[in-house]
Amino acid sequence: MKEAAEKEQELLREKQKEQQQMMEAQERSFQEYMAQMEKKLEEERENLLREHERLLKHKLKVQEEMLKEEFQKKSEQLNKEINQLKEKIESTKNEQLRLLKILDMASNIMIVTLPGASKLLGVGTKYLGSRI
Repeated sequence: MKEAAEKEQELLREKQKEQQQMMEAQERSFQEYMAQMEKKLEEERENLLREHERLLKHKLKVQEEMLKEEFQKKSEQLNKEINQLKEKIESTKNEQLRLLKILDMASNIMIVTLPGASKLLGVGTKYLGSRI
């Protein structure tokens, strides 16, 4: 009887340990996924910003040439496009705020849903988001 109870206790401990390891693996996987998503979003934002800045430079050059040739109407249209590109650049720069909000939301979810010491991952993610 005593051996059976001890064996059952040992099996229960092993099962709890396996569950804990599974949960830790899931947490690591989630953290890796979040890091990959953050990196991908940042790369996309930087690429978009470079493209907008390249287009802006080109349009400013074309506008200057058109002004010299007195194509006022086309110049006004380009000015409108330039202003739109400036707005897109500003919007792209503000994408980082959205990224921070996503990290904050993910960390809040982790803090609320993860048990015990695992909540530290959520706190760590929240700290990481505040450092960006």
